[in-house]
Amino acid sequence: MSESVPVQEQIPKQIPPEMKLMQDLIRQLMEACTALVIKVAVCDCEKREECPIFKIAKEIAVIIDRVQEMRMKGPKEVTGVGS
Repeated sequence: MSESVPVQEQIPKQIPPEMKLMQDLIRQLMEACTALVIKVAVCDCEKREECPIFKIAKEIAVIIDRVQEMRMKGPKEVTGVGS
């Protein structure tokens, strides 16, 4: 039987500065995309279904939804690590 390694031991103690910067940029991107998607979603424009900005915002919303679902599941359910 293989011994299970606690999740805390699987995570590096320190994140390299480049990875921390990338994580911060991704977080900023997600926040900006979320704000855009919300503004577009509440837009009352009669032609929004034809609008290229609306279509892109809708694509972004689908991706954000997938990321949020993965976050809620946690790394164990998403990757199978730790099972």
